[in-house]
Amino acid sequence: ILIDAFKDVQSHLPGSELLLVGSGSMEESLRKQVASLDLTGNVTFTGWLERREIRQIHERANVFVLPSRSEGLGIALLEAMAAGLPCVATNVGGIPEVINDSTTGTLVPPNDSEALRDALLEILTDREWASRLAKNARQRSKAFSWERALDRYEEVFQDVL
Repeated sequence: ILIDAFKDVQSHLPGSELLLVGSGSMEESLRKQVASLDLTGNVTFTGWLERREIRQIHERANVFVLPSRSEGLGIALLEAMAAGLPCVATNVGGIPEVINDSTTGTLVPPNDSEALRDALLEILTDREWASRLAKNARQRSKAFSWERALDRYEEVFQDVL
């Protein structure tokens, strides 16, 4: 879905680049899809990366995309938000608990490459909008910090005692 959306993004914003971070059972078919859409020069498969490398990617990126069909909480999404990236993700699983649509990011329906394309183009062409989403995302991510989780556990234990 993301690769299809990126084909359209690429036609509107030539020279755009897509980094696909991670690896998995679908990688070979995704590489074939990229080749068939003539995107080989604009799509990079990074494979598995160290946290340091992911932080470096966050520093260079303009947007983070999580087009999952199902997802728990989305730690990668929280990391991108904490890095101050505007985010686009699908409205599935625990993602709506993290992203408030049009406030801390953009939610799109799963399997909808057109909605994904439109959300990406809006962020990539409207820097003021992207900046507002990024600022709000960074602030929202603080609610999911390890320190906050520890404080909540302590509250629960105190209540139990």
